[in-house]
Formats: sequence, structure tokens, C-alpha cells
Amino acid sequence: MNIKKFYFQIYHSFGPVYRLIYKKGKWLYETELDTDPVAIERYIRASPSQDKHNEIFPYVNSYPDQVFPSEARINRFVDYLNRYCKHWKNEYQTDIDDGMSWEINVHIDDFIFKSNGIGETPKNFEAMCERLLYLTEGKYFG
Repeated sequence: MNIKKFYFQIYHSFGPVYRLIYKKGKWLYETELDTDPVAIERYIRASPSQDKHNEIFPYVNSYPDQVFPSEARINRFVDYLNRYCKHWKNEYQTDIDDGMSWEINVHIDDFIFKSNGIGETPKNFEAMCERLLYLTEGKYFG
């Protein structure tokens, strides 16, 4: 697997910034302005697929850290992007410049995906953020 670029960032007006980047061979989960880090215990009824792929995370947090996604998790995430997000526009924007802004830029092997938005997201954006939760084993993305 040749990871040339991975960058995802989400920012809520006057709130924290959550970021996942691949840099110099390391996956880094970073935050800015996160004065009250998230630490959530959650009840999960695991599906057979989640159980099979060990994607059960009883805790979600926003503590900056290096993460270690397996090649299988990365492949599942890229497959999700390719199947369900490839139709996204390059840019989403509303007239209101108050709200959330986000950006994703992925280049793994021959797969390239870029999109960003200010105040607007594609319909399945939250589902994609949920996939990031699985990729990072429980890191919070808003």
C-alpha cells in the first residue's frame, strides 16, 4: 500500500479543530482549541461485521495521539470512499459563513479523492465520519 497523502480536518466555528493526517509514515490525530477534550463511554450493539473486523470501540475521545490503523481498516475506508463518496462535489458552500468547515484529501495507491465544504456537507458526510471513527479506533470528529 502506497499512502501518498491523507488529510482530513473538521472545524466548527469558534470550536475545536479535529484532524487526521498521514505524515512521514505516521498517522496522527491532532486537535486545536480543544479546551474540554471529549471522552465518551458508549454502549454498542455490535453487528457481525463489526465483531469480525474488531470494530467495537466502547470509548471515543479527542486526545491527540498517534493512531495505528491496520492495512485492512485503511482498505475498508478507501473502499467506502470509492463506493459511497466518489460522487461528492469538489466544494460545498452556503452563503452563511458561520458553521462547520471541513476538508478531505486522500491519495492512496491509484485512488485520489478530494472534497471540502463550508457550512454544507454531502448527505452521507456523517456516515463517512463514522468510518473515520473505525479507522482511528475511536477518535472523535465532531
